[in-house]
Amino acid sequence: MFAAVLALSATTCFTAYAQEDPVTPSTDVTAPSTSTQPEAPAETTPTETTTPTEPSTPGESTAPPVSETPADKPEEKPADQVEQPAADPARSDVQATSEVVGAGPFLVGQAVTVKLTITNSGTVEATGVAAWSENISGSYFNIDDWDGLRAPWGGAPDTKLAAGESRTFTLKGRTYSYAGNAKFKIRVNATNDRDSMDGSPTVEVPFREPVKTGTIGGILWGDANGNGVQDAGEGLAGAQAYLYGGGDPNVTPRTRTDANGRFTFTGLELRTWGLNFQELPGGWVLQYSNEQIPVDGSDSTSELRYKAVRPLNDQLSASLRFTSTDHVAGGFATVEFTLTNKGGSDISGIVAGCNRSGEGPHMAFPDGLGDLDWDKGATILAGQSRVFTVLAGIPLSADRYGHAYVACDFGTSDGIIDGYPGVFDYVKVGDKRTDTNGSLYVDRDGNGWMNGDEHLTGVSFSLVDPKTGVVAGTASGTGEYGQAYFTDIPAGLYEVVVNGPWKVKHPEWLISAQDCTEWCNNGWAVEVVPSDEPGGTPGGTPGGGQPEQPVQKVLPVKYTATAGALADTGASVSGLGLVGALTLLVGGASVFLARRRTA
Repeated sequence: MFAAVLALSATTCFTAYAQEDPVTPSTDVTAPSTSTQPEAPAETTPTETTTPTEPSTPGESTAPPVSETPADKPEEKPADQVEQPAADPARSDVQATSEVVGAGPFLVGQAVTVKLTITNSGTVEATGVAAWSENISGSYFNIDDWDGLRAPWGGAPDTKLAAGESRTFTLKGRTYSYAGNAKFKIRVNATNDRDSMDGSPTVEVPFREPVKTGTIGGILWGDANGNGVQDAGEGLAGAQAYLYGGGDPNVTPRTRTDANGRFTFTGLELRTWGLNFQELPGGWVLQYSNEQIPVDGSDSTSELRYKAVRPLNDQLSASLRFTSTDHVAGGFATVEFTLTNKGGSDISGIVAGCNRSGEGPHMAFPDGLGDLDWDKGATILAGQSRVFTVLAGIPLSADRYGHAYVACDFGTSDGIIDGYPGVFDYVKVGDKRTDTNGSLYVDRDGNGWMNGDEHLTGVSFSLVDPKTGVVAGTASGTGEYGQAYFTDIPAGLYEVVVNGPWKVKHPEWLISAQDCTEWCNNGWAVEVVPSDEPGGTPGGTPGGGQPEQPVQKVLPVKYTATAGALADTGASVSGLGLVGALTLLVGGASVFLARRRTA
C-alpha cells in the first residue's frame, strides 16, 4: 500500500507538471523518405529515454514527431572549460592485522591475549576509531578488555590515529564454554573511515577439550606464630573448600580439609577453576581471591598452599547505640560508635564500611563519619577505647519497612573484611501492619538454598520481636512449599523461633516483614538444623513425605574428592562474609540478614 501511494503520488506530480508547461508541437513536417528500402529503426542509446506513444483512436490524426532545433542542443564547451565532478572529501582509511599471543591450545576460561595493529593509510586523522567482534564458528570468544577501542557506556569512541600512524592494541578475552576452536572476525572502523567494512582480520584461537582428568589439591594452614612459614600442627582441619567457574554453573564441587589441612579434588575438567574456603575453624580468616587456577592435567595444581591469618577482631572490638528517641521517616538519629583496642599495640588507619549490601532502609550519614571516613582513618591506642558520634538520616522508605538500621564494620582499607569487628542495630519507625509468609527447610544438598523437597510442613514456629521479646504470631507450614502464614502483624524485623526439636541455623539472621501496599514479595525461607536440646527425633514432614531425619542426600558422583567431599549443586551463600545487614533472595523471597552481636 505504501509503495502504491508513492507511485500514485509520483504520477500525479508528473501529470500536474505536464499540464502547467505543455509542449507545443512543431509545425515543421519531415517528408517521408522516397527510398524503396525499408527505413531502419532508430537506434536508442542507453542514455536515451523513450516515451511510448498513446495509440490513436479512429478519426484522430497522430501528431508528427517533434524535431529538435539547434536552439535545443546544449552548447559545447572547450575541454579545458568543462566542469569536473567534485572530488571525494579527504578521509581516513583504517586497516588492521591481528596476532594471537602464545601457541595454544588454551584452556577454557584462560585469558588469551590478541595483538591488534591498526594502521591509518588515509590522508587525514582517523577519529572515533573503534572495534568489535563477530563470531564465525566454534567456541564463542568473549573479549573482556578492548584496550580503549570500545566506548564507555553511553559515550562515543575517542581513539584517534594520525594519517600514516600505526598503533598496536592489546585485547584480552576468553571462552567460557567449549565448542572447538574459536573463529571470529574483528571489525575495525573510524567515524571518517573511507570503507568501514574493509581491513577486518579473521582470528582463530585453539582451545583444549575439557576432559575430566584434572586435579586441584593442597593445604590450608594458619600462621599461629606469625613467622610466615608453615610449621607442624598449623594445618586447619574441617574448613570447607569449594570450586567455582566450571562448565556447569549449577555444580559446585566441595570438600573438607582433613586433620592436616589437606584437601583434594580429582576428576576435574581441564580448564580454569576458582577456589575458595569457608567455615574456617577457630576464627581464622583468609583473604578472598578471584584467582583462576589453570588445571591442565599436570601435577602443578596438586600442592597448593593457602595461609590464613588471625582476624582483626581478636584485637579490636566495636559497638553502637542510638542516643536519640522518637524516630520518624525522613528524620534523623544520633549514632554512637565505640571502638576498643584490646591488644598491646596501637592500631592506625581504621575506617568504617557501612551499608555494604546496599539493601533495605539503611541510614545515611549526611555529615560523614569524621575520622572514620575512607579518606581519613582513626588511630586507637593500645588498651584504650574511642567514641565517635555521628548524625544519621532515616530514609523515607523506613515507614513501610517499620524500621531503619545501621550496619558497619571497622578495619584498615587493605585488610580482610571477614575478620573485621562489625555492628548492627535498628530503630522502629512508623506503625504499618502487614501480612507475611515463610518456610523452614533442611539444606540436604548443601547449596545454601531451599529447592526441591527440602521444605518442612507441620512444624510450628513463631516470629518474635528481637527488642521486646513479644511474639507477633505463631503458625505451621501448610502451603505447597511449606509456607506458614502470619497476618496483621506490625511491619518490622523478626527473629524466627522454632517450637520443637529444630533450630534456626543462623539465629543472627532476621526476617523483614514490610508493608506491601504498593508491591513486594513478602515470602522468605529459613534454614534449620536439628536442635541439641532434648526432645527426640526432629518432627515435621520434609517435602510433604514421611517424617525423617535431615540426612545428607546421596547425589550422583560427578567429581571425586577426599576428606569427606560432597558433589553438590547450586551456589553457597554462607561464605559471603556477612557484616551488618544484608538482603538475600531465596527463590524470589526476601530474608533480612542481620548480625546482631557486637564484637
